Formats: sequence, structure tokens, C-alpha cells
Amino acid sequence: MSHPKPGLLHILSVVLVVASACSGPDAGATGQDAVTDPPGVTQAFPADVVSLVLPATGAETRGAQGLDAFEQAVAQKVAADCYATHGLRPPDHPPPLFIRLYDVPDLEFIAQHGFNSGAPSGVPAEQPLPMASSDRFAATCQEESEAATRPLRSLTEPLHIEWLKALSTVNASADVQAAYRDLGACFHEHEVRADSEESFFEIADAQSRAAADGAVTSSLATAYATCMRPIEAVREPLRLDSRQRLLADRADQARRLRQELTPLIRELERKHGLTIQFPQVDTEPSTMISATR
Repeated sequence: MSHPKPGLLHILSVVLVVASACSGPDAGATGQDAVTDPPGVTQAFPADVVSLVLPATGAETRGAQGLDAFEQAVAQKVAADCYATHGLRPPDHPPPLFIRLYDVPDLEFIAQHGFNSGAPSGVPAEQPLPMASSDRFAATCQEESEAATRPLRSLTEPLHIEWLKALSTVNASADVQAAYRDLGACFHEHEVRADSEESFFEIADAQSRAAADGAVTSSLATAYATCMRPIEAVREPLRLDSRQRLLADRADQARRLRQELTPLIRELERKHGLTIQFPQVDTEPSTMISATR
């Protein structure tokens, strides 16, 4: 079967993003073409915040990435503040990152910016304090960090877990599996020696690790965006239908999410001095609007 497991794609997405911040021959694409431009960010909310938790289209995953990165930022800020009260800074960790959901690929974004969604801008710098050299305060600071993000998780996780199950059902459908059959041939037409989506990301990961800046060339990103379009043409309508059914089945949860998510985000922003941000392409879709504070 050419469609990889969701867990593997998530792991590969993290590897590619983290590798872009590190150093590491082109494993699958010919030529040394340029890497894609780095993405920008926006603070515009989607018209319906449900899509931040249940993204059904590639463009909607930008909102989900922003929400996830915001939760990371809150957790890290609270942990850093906790260590600072003891005259320490927390152990080293990667900054908040936009982590892609590859079960819902954002082909427009990938075509423009490649596989690295980047990170929120303006993340507060850590205080110049000695690094914590022991786990003396680790449990306390971890507990404070988790407590700070618990309201957000409690509000979003129940529906999000159901949505991940729904995505798996869509991916296992006969129509989607049939759409994947020509993927390997398309990759080869674009001079990428991959027979499946899984092997494609193995190539992308190898290229990212080999590059000095962790980047993947634009030809590889273009091949993926091009070859996945026929699959997404089948899969996206199925996801949209599946989301409608889930929202109807979980109407009370959906209503609460729509009523409480934006106020909760704004409260966390004010409390911790942060601003939620979302990755964006050069031209944002018309469904994005500016949320008032």
C-alpha cells in the first residue's frame, strides 16, 4: 500500500522541520536547484475556528499548526518563568515550531515554501540566566507548564482525537487507495526515485539531513505538490463530508468550541505576553479574516 501510516508522516514532518535548523547528496531529485523561500506568518483567524482543530483542507492546516505552536509557546514560556524564579533558565529545547499534518497536505504551501513550515516570529528570548544543571525543579516547572495549557487541551482534544480517527477512515477508503496507485509513476516522471509517499519522505529526510541548512530543494517540493493533487482531489471532499458528520454528531462540543476557543486564546495571550500566529502563503485565501481582540 502506497499510503504511509499517519504516525510515520507526523514523525517525518518533525524530522524535516527540526533538520531545517541543523546541518547534515541529493537522494532523489536531480540537479542542485534552489530551495524554496521561507514562509511568513499571519495573525488572521479562520472564519470558523472549528477548522483550527478539525482541518479538512490543506489551507486549514495552517490554522491548526498555529494553534499547536501557540500551545508549545505557552508551555515553554511558563516553564521558563518557573525556572527563572529559581534563578535558572530551562534546559535547551527547540523553539515552538509549526508542525505540519501530512494526512492533510497543504499543497499550495508546499509548492511555494517546501516542507518546512517555519516557526512563529518574535518568540521571547530566554533570560540570560545559568542553565538548570539538575532536575531539582523539573517536576514543579513541568507541572506548571502543563497546568497552563490544560484548559486549551481540554477544550480541543476530544474533538481533535475524533477527527484523527475520521481522517484514518477517509485514508482507508477504496477511492483514496485507488487514487494512490499512480503516485509512484508520477514521482518517477519528476525524476524522484520514490514508489510511494513513505519512500518519498525518506528521500526528503535524507536530502534535508545532507544539506548544510537542512533545506529540501524546490524540485522535490514541486514533485510532491504536483503528484499529490489527484489524490487530494479525491480525498478533500471526503474529509469535508466527514467533518460535517462529526460536527453533527458532536454538536454540543462543536458549539462549545466555537464559543470558547477564541476567548481562551486571547486570555492566554494577555496572561503570557504571546501572540498566536499562523504560517501563510503569498496570497491568503479569502476565508481568512482578522479577529478582533
